[in-house]
Amino acid sequence: LVDAKGKVLSEVFNIINVETREIVPNPVKKVLESGEIIAIGRQTLLINRLGEEFYISDSAAPIRDKEQNLTGVVLVFSDVTEKYIAQNQLKESEEKYKKAFQNSSDAININHRDGTYITVNDGFTNLTGFTQEDVVGKLSTEINIWAIPEDYEKLVSGINDTGSVINLETKFRCKDGSLLTAIISAEIIILNNEPHILTMTRDITERKKMEELILKSKQQYENLVSNIPVGVYVLLTKPEGTFTLEYVSPRMAEMLD
Repeated sequence: LVDAKGKVLSEVFNIINVETREIVPNPVKKVLESGEIIAIGRQTLLINRLGEEFYISDSAAPIRDKEQNLTGVVLVFSDVTEKYIAQNQLKESEEKYKKAFQNSSDAININHRDGTYITVNDGFTNLTGFTQEDVVGKLSTEINIWAIPEDYEKLVSGINDTGSVINLETKFRCKDGSLLTAIISAEIIILNNEPHILTMTRDITERKKMEELILKSKQQYENLVSNIPVGVYVLLTKPEGTFTLEYVSPRMAEMLD
C-alpha cells in the first residue's frame, strides 16, 4: 500500500487481456467518462510489480455525493486464478471427452437413468442406422432395437444391481431391420450431479461369422476323418525339430490300442 500511494493507477494496476496480451483500458477513466459502473471481463490478467500474473475479476463504480456529483471511483477486484485454471482444465477435459465420444468407431450413447436416450455418437448411427433425431427422448424398447428382449432385462438388472455391465453379447435390430451381433458394456456415470447411463457397443458380427465358419470346418473335417477306413494322425513340428501329436482319428486310436 505504501509503495502504491501517490502513484498513477496504471503504474500499480497493470492489466492486460489474457488472449491478446494487449493493455486493457483504464476502468477508472471509463467510469469518470461515463459515470456508470464498469465491469471488466474474465479474460483479464493483473501483472504485479514482480512480473507475476493473476487472473482477476473486477469492477469499477462511481462515488457520488448527496447532490449526485461524481467525486471519485471505487475499484473492486479479486484473484480468481485458481478458479480460472480449474475451469480451463474442466473445459479441456470436456473437449477431449467430446472428441473421444464423436470419433469412436464404437457405438456410444448416453441415457437418462430411466433409459431414455439423451445423445448418441456417429458410431451409433453408422452401426444401427438410427440418428440422433430418431432416438432422443425415446426408450430403446420404443425403437425396437433389442432383438433378444431377455438380454435387455439382463442389462437393466446388471445396472440396478452393480452399476455396470461388461461385455454382454447380444443381437440388435438395425433401423433397416437387419440384425447384428454385438458386445455391450454400460455403467452409471454422473453428469450435472445426476446419474446417467453410458453405453458402448462394439459390432462383432463378422467375427462371429468367422468363428462359426471355423467351427463348421472343424466339424466337417472331424466327420470326414472319423468315417474313413484308414487311420489318420496329425503331427506338428516344433522349432527344435521334435514332433507333437496334434490329432488322432478314431480308427487310428483303435489301431494303436
